[in-house]
Amino acid sequence: MPGPEATIERKCYALAKIQGAGLFKVSFRGRIGFPDRMLTVAPHLSATGRSCVVLLEFKRYGKGASSHQSLVHQELRQQGLRVEVVDSVERFEEILNAAIK
Repeated sequence: MPGPEATIERKCYALAKIQGAGLFKVSFRGRIGFPDRMLTVAPHLSATGRSCVVLLEFKRYGKGASSHQSLVHQELRQQGLRVEVVDSVERFEEILNAAIK
């Protein structure tokens, strides 16, 4: 479902809550380019049986991360973290469903 960033975020927050997952706002003073949100899934809900954390960058439908954000995302991935860009509720559902049993 396309829509402005804030609308997508609100709907995704509701979906995460229904499934028992957390969707938290992330911000660091003086650190630009870091993903907007952190999806957390507890071990008892996780597809792997371990805690699951996915860093999420929310964007308007059809938009991608800026070049600076992409560099930060790549740096985080090199550290072994999962980073995803979400531009629709459907994309979030794919990520959430993959993380939950």
